[in-house]
Amino acid sequence: MTTNQATSRSRFDQLAHDLHRLGVNRRPSGRVRVAMHRRAQLKGWFLQVAISITLALTISIVLIQFIDAPTREEVTGVNEMFPKYKPSEREIKFWTTFPDWPMIPILTAFFMLATGEMSKKLRGGHFWFIRNIDSFRAARRYAPVMVIADAISACADAYESDREDRAPALRQVSCRLGAVTRSLRTAYKHRSSVPRRSHRRKILDTHARQVIAAIRKSEERLDRDPQAALQELGGILLTISDRYCEARVGALLDNEQIEGVQPGHDYEWLRIVAWAALSVGAVIFIAKLDLSEGSEPIVAIFAVLAIMAIIWNRKVRQAFDLLNIVTGGP
Repeated sequence: MTTNQATSRSRFDQLAHDLHRLGVNRRPSGRVRVAMHRRAQLKGWFLQVAISITLALTISIVLIQFIDAPTREEVTGVNEMFPKYKPSEREIKFWTTFPDWPMIPILTAFFMLATGEMSKKLRGGHFWFIRNIDSFRAARRYAPVMVIADAISACADAYESDREDRAPALRQVSCRLGAVTRSLRTAYKHRSSVPRRSHRRKILDTHARQVIAAIRKSEERLDRDPQAALQELGGILLTISDRYCEARVGALLDNEQIEGVQPGHDYEWLRIVAWAALSVGAVIFIAKLDLSEGSEPIVAIFAVLAIMAIIWNRKVRQAFDLLNIVTGGP
């Protein structure tokens, strides 16, 4: 058994144990096990890429310290090797003042290719980032399953907590459910079962918002009847996880469970308009600050990205949710 398989099996067994602790007499499907195995593969892929980039970048920065720009005599000395070629004054100036920093990404790319070829020789198979790209996509596709598993675990911990630990445990449940709702908002897009411009997406978007509203409705019961609410949430989350793995993204919950539940509002277009207006305003304001010619575009880019992070706060948190899944963080 490989390390990835052992990790995914232990995580699957933990999920089944958490459901038992909640009193949910159902086991997750085998597809959930597959999803967790994909997650373990993604973690290995991420570590391999991170190590390769770090080593390549470090070696490139060290080597660049020993590379000096050629002198004028060295550039003009090319005439001895190629008599028909005579560099112009502009070319001489370019090579003698060529900065070191463009060599860093060039050398980094070279060493990453060398690392990939070494991996191919030692481990066999294809180039590491080509061989594992399908696993990466699959792991990204199944990311909501891991978020749901973490939420079920939080529900089980809160269900068995004593009175003193109940409040922080319920707070942790709400945090985990927040990650679930952010993940489900665009889950149908990442499941790769619907074409990008399909008319089905509008229906799936409405269904996803209904499911999120149903989860929040059950979450509201935590303040009135926490034990029953936690058990109900465990069953709902398990149903969503199983059906998502089966690509039933249009039936994550039964009609009876979302009947009468109004889907939340979609403010995506408003966010786009607000981002465009604020970005234009920020660029105009920065242009009037009389910054140096080189720093002005950098400041403008950071301002636009900062505005994007503020407006699409949910997207940013979703990205951190995925990062925690990849790195195995809390």
